Amino acid sequence: MILGIDTTTLACCVALFDERLVAERSLYIRQAHSVKIMTMIGDVMRDAGARPEDITAVAVSAGPGSFTGLRIGMATAKGLAFGWGRPVVPVPTLDALARTAVPWPGVICPILEARKGEVYAALYLGTDGSAILPPRCLAVESLPSVPANTNDSVLFLGDAAGVCAGILDAALGPRAVIAPEERRLPRAWSVCAIGSEMLRAQCGVSPLQARPTYLRASEAEIAWSRKRATC
Repeated sequence: MILGIDTTTLACCVALFDERLVAERSLYIRQAHSVKIMTMIGDVMRDAGARPEDITAVAVSAGPGSFTGLRIGMATAKGLAFGWGRPVVPVPTLDALARTAVPWPGVICPILEARKGEVYAALYLGTDGSAILPPRCLAVESLPSVPANTNDSVLFLGDAAGVCAGILDAALGPRAVIAPEERRLPRAWSVCAIGSEMLRAQCGVSPLQARPTYLRASEAEIAWSRKRATC
């Protein structure tokens, strides 16, 4: 049984997975992650009648995404896994997001807000969610270049899909399909499903080794670099 956590966006999601979805809770409200995450984990475990000793691993959406959200999810996963003596499985966030849309008769492009006029994006096969282009951080106006080498329809999902709809429609025309709002955000079951596959492939790590994936420097790191450059 795998516990899955995703706090990389506005969505705060938790699930239990045992070759199938056993229990899941999701909240889509701001400022909920650090306050609600442990209560949500307790709720899904109680709903499933699961005990800590039943958990094989803790899968966590590891990024890219909101820096604060990433740290909350990763810290929670590491703390629980350390206390339970279990491995952590860091699941790429865009992989998990793409998995929620499989199957799709084309390609899938999850896009997440990265601020500063940038987004995180990647490209996946709609048949099974396997990666075509790895995650990258790029300017919003460069987003249509991600699926440029395919003539298939492109399903866009993620928290940046709505705000990027205009530029995608203009560049790709009818090939661009924007997922309905209720299907754009992450689900913890997909983190569990990919985490289960990664665990079988021996991709679990100790809680001390688990790290978030940021793809770009934080505001604090940028400010520090600028300060050092002027010294």
